[in-house]
Formats: sequence, structure tokens, C-alpha cells
Amino acid sequence: MRWVIEQVHPENGDDALIAAARDAGDEVTVITPTRDIAAVDLPKGPALFHGSMQKAAEIQAQRPDISVWLDAAAFECTSYLPRVGEFLFNSTYIMLSVSELIRQKWEVYRWLANDTKVFVRPSSGLKTFTGKLLDLEEFDAFWKNPAVCNAKPEDIVIIAPPQRIQGEWRIVADHAGQVVAYTTYLYQGNTTHIPAAPSGAMELCKRILDSGLKLGPMFVLDIAQSPDGRFGLLEANAFSTAALYACKMEQIVKRAQGVLGDLALKKPVKHKSDEPVH
Repeated sequence: MRWVIEQVHPENGDDALIAAARDAGDEVTVITPTRDIAAVDLPKGPALFHGSMQKAAEIQAQRPDISVWLDAAAFECTSYLPRVGEFLFNSTYIMLSVSELIRQKWEVYRWLANDTKVFVRPSSGLKTFTGKLLDLEEFDAFWKNPAVCNAKPEDIVIIAPPQRIQGEWRIVADHAGQVVAYTTYLYQGNTTHIPAAPSGAMELCKRILDSGLKLGPMFVLDIAQSPDGRFGLLEANAFSTAALYACKMEQIVKRAQGVLGDLALKKPVKHKSDEPVH
């Protein structure tokens, strides 16, 4: 197996993934934002990509031989949130276009704000801006600032009341509904990268997967816990562009090899008998 790994944030697991792939005998092409290789110039032949959304989009557009496990439509909140409502950490939310949110600002804040803040994030998994608590004082300026927000007026956003979070965990799953690996990435407000997760997070993940949610060959689910101990789904993300933090990378590499093999077996094989007769 061959990988193309963009070393974006070594401290977020990129270096460990590269090492695990090489230890497994896989060939790895490493690129970085400062030592980039254009998609058309990457080594030819099947490979699996892991890196930034920008590089993923470039490879998807130009290199069909390289697998990018990122289906933008599948990771739209408008697509998957309605299927997992009962599991959501923040199950009270509304979806509006940016233009409608701006028009109905006062009604939205009256309904959802706490201490003059609402949580807002893009529906798109391609992240036209980073989800954040948006204070009423900052509201108008935020949508006009291209340095922090590239959303268009017609783009759909999710608005929800603020929630306090005790901890956050990222769980990697596969298309068969099995957990592959997991990591803590935030606890009590501190960055905490350890290959562990509480039983409550794992049990919720199993319930979500058992419900039939499948968002790609491999994908990640982010689970949060409230200060009172309640677990809920924060969001889902694509495998190819998700930081893997302290996940056990050898487990990820092994399962990725298996999934690529599964997918290869499902591809139709063209036999001579299938060719048209002239």
C-alpha cells in the first residue's frame, strides 16, 4: 500500500501516522505546505491521502488514482444531522442561510443566545469558517471579514445555544460500523492527546454506528461530555482530512490496508466476454 501524507501539524499525529505506515512496510510520500508537490506530479498509481482540505480538493480534482476519503456531500450537516438527532450533544439547533441569519439576527439571539452568545458553524464539512461562539457585538463584523469567514450569503449555517464541555474525544470508524481507534484531544479546556476514551463515549459511538451511520470507507466521530456527565455527538469528519492526535496509528494503518482491499474486491472486473461484439 502507498500513502500520500501531508505533514500539516506534526504534533496532531501526522508524524506518528507516517512512522506507523512505514513500520507496516507501506510506501509513504510526504509533503508539507512549504515542500509541496503538485497533485499531477505525485507518484502514479493507487494511494491513500491524508492531509489538508485544500490538498484533498486538488487531488480529488486531478488524480482519480489516489483515494481521498472525503465525500463533501456526506459531511454536510444538512445531510447527516437529521439522521442522528437523538445522539447529538447539542440537539437544539436551527439551520439558516447566512443571509437569513443576518436578517433574523434578533430573533435567533432571543431564542438561542446565552450571555449574548450563540454557537455557529458552517453546514459544509469543507469549513468555510471555524465553528465558534459568536457574540452579538461581533456579529455584523464577523460576516464581513474574509480573514475569518469565507461563507457566501446562500451558504447554510448551524446555530445553537452555547454548551459547556468537559471533554472531547475523536473516534475513527470504518464502513463496516466498527471502531478502529480513538483519542482524547481536549479535557477540562486543555489540549490533551492520549490514546484513551471513557466508556460513555465509546458506548455512544457504538449506538451511533449501530444506527447505520456510514460516511465513507473510514471516518471520524467527535464525542463530547457535559460537566454533568452527558455524552453526545459534536460532529462527524472525513478521515482523509481529520487530525488523528494520539490514536494508535498502527491500528489505523492496518484497517486502512484492509478497507482498501475490501474496496478493490468490490470494483467490477471487466472480462473479455464483457467487450462488445462488432
